[in-house]
Amino acid sequence: MVFVDSNIWCYYFDGSADEHEEVCEKVDELIEGSRDIHLNTVVLMEVAHFLVKNLGGKEGTEKMGKMLEYNFNVTGLDFPMTRRSLRILEEKHQTGIGGRDSTVIASMNEAGVETLVTHDQAFKKIDSIGVEDPVTE
Repeated sequence: MVFVDSNIWCYYFDGSADEHEEVCEKVDELIEGSRDIHLNTVVLMEVAHFLVKNLGGKEGTEKMGKMLEYNFNVTGLDFPMTRRSLRILEEKHQTGIGGRDSTVIASMNEAGVETLVTHDQAFKKIDSIGVEDPVTE
């Protein structure tokens, strides 16, 4: 199982992104492959915000609708998950991990996911996470 970060989805759905081609190859492989994809609700909203803001309401919403058709495992951000995320933020903020990033780590921990697909360099400083970066691989 892998967790796919929001920046990967943004590059995947935005054909004008410099990272689009490299990311498409990886995401298509994940979607068609046997590895389960994990997300959280924060990532979903971050992607939705990016798509609507950068592609417009209609196209952004259509692409987000397409994303929601995929078969993901999704962790919600409830109060206990928020508390776990805050503890991670407290522990890891010096590495460049921010609030949304801490929800990714907390969600990965809860689901037992050890690998994150991301282009965010801060995650590479977290020893407990294996990072796959399709842009630099």
